[in-house]
Amino acid sequence: AILSGLGVANVASVVGGDVPMIDNPVNAVLQFGAFGVLCALVFHVFRHTIPRLAKGYEDSLKDERESNVEQLGQAREDYKETLNAQRNDFITVMREERASNEHRLEELTKAVQELTRQVIKVVEQS
Repeated sequence: AILSGLGVANVASVVGGDVPMIDNPVNAVLQFGAFGVLCALVFHVFRHTIPRLAKGYEDSLKDERESNVEQLGQAREDYKETLNAQRNDFITVMREERASNEHRLEELTKAVQELTRQVIKVVEQS
């Protein structure tokens, strides 16, 4: 802290010219020691705060990822259910159509048999 106070005082005096050159280190400590302590305090706060903020950010990202995984899993299950329902509906429609086609086939078979009998009767009569 003392060295940072001295450094700031000397740099400020050379660059800005507002702070007179300090020849006595004791006066520099008295005048700029508070600034050095403040710098040390800020460094200490950032040293301990930034990792906490980073940890909080990591935890937030982890929670968000878990939430997204859960939502994705739920969406996947919903999609499976929808797809299965559509599949079952399609199977039902196909079974109904097949039954209808089988019924029409039976009717056509009976009609062909009846026509065949009639043709046979006509041929026998002639």
